[in-house]
Amino acid sequence: MASILPSSRKIETNSKRGLEKLDFLRRRSCGETVPRRLNRRTGKGYCEAGVQVNTVKLNLLTYLLLALPAAGQSANWHGMKAGAAQAVELEPERIVRFETWAEKLGRSYVVSVYALSEGVEHKAQKTTVRRVIRDNFNLIEVRYALTLEEVPGGRGYYAVFEDLPPPEKQGKGWTFLGPTGRPVPQQVQVGETLKLVLYSGASGPNLTEYIRISAPDREALQEEPARDSYQAGAEFTIARPKLKANGQPAGMEPVADLHAPLLRVRIPGFGSFVLSLEPHPGFEEAGEVSGNLLVFQNHGNIFRIDCAERIASGSAKYNVYARLNSISETAPPGAASIVAEQVQ
Repeated sequence: MASILPSSRKIETNSKRGLEKLDFLRRRSCGETVPRRLNRRTGKGYCEAGVQVNTVKLNLLTYLLLALPAAGQSANWHGMKAGAAQAVELEPERIVRFETWAEKLGRSYVVSVYALSEGVEHKAQKTTVRRVIRDNFNLIEVRYALTLEEVPGGRGYYAVFEDLPPPEKQGKGWTFLGPTGRPVPQQVQVGETLKLVLYSGASGPNLTEYIRISAPDREALQEEPARDSYQAGAEFTIARPKLKANGQPAGMEPVADLHAPLLRVRIPGFGSFVLSLEPHPGFEEAGEVSGNLLVFQNHGNIFRIDCAERIASGSAKYNVYARLNSISETAPPGAASIVAEQVQ
């Protein structure tokens, strides 16, 4: 395990000397031997071993340089990947890849996250991966197990998440948790991504893992986290949608192509939901939309809407907000439906 900067050692980065000192400490923690100047545009240190150290405490000029690429984007755009993606082999030409992200970072922050697969067990057509993610500054360790079992006929994998017990030896002051947003057991196709919310800090970053089954040569799962749309009244475009609930196709009523800022999605057995690209009173962040795919969650159930055209304008990944029904409310029996909801 690579060493990290202790939380008590915050280096001022508003001077050339401070930047060089931070870069020296960062390279020493990552085992590098040739010192080089810190990237002053991004103001961040990076370690391929899986530890990320970031200090952003900038003067006005450096702040403006940092803000230029993010012009027009909302504050919750900020997020960083905690090291390189980690992969576990499932079978020849099939791996499950994990990417850990610290998201919704403030303007001034220090982040140190370490993630690893603590153990892997292969049995018949089933693989269990035990994951451990440590937030070294907030003294929080998230532990869970993911079991992937092949579905007969090459129809993907059956995914089951479980919490892991705390370790026998516990460091002083540490808190041990299971993931905040653990999905229910479900079927996952090769190439689909599962978003697992590890925990949401009241004052610190949100930790999230993105999980995908793919061929070994696939690219990174994502380049940046989802953000709010900067368009007032941003609309969804729904064209020839296909709906899945926990990996299973759901029958749908015929849907005419529509453009609307609010959608009502009725899913028998699960509920009726109103979706928006903007936060509204009574709405919660529930998912994201990218390209032709919209994904949202409710009580651990994952719903995927795949369309024939791009759903939201722009090339970024956007947050989706939902007004979620109570558990006691369910959609009427019959086929699922998607309709435009009136703006109130």
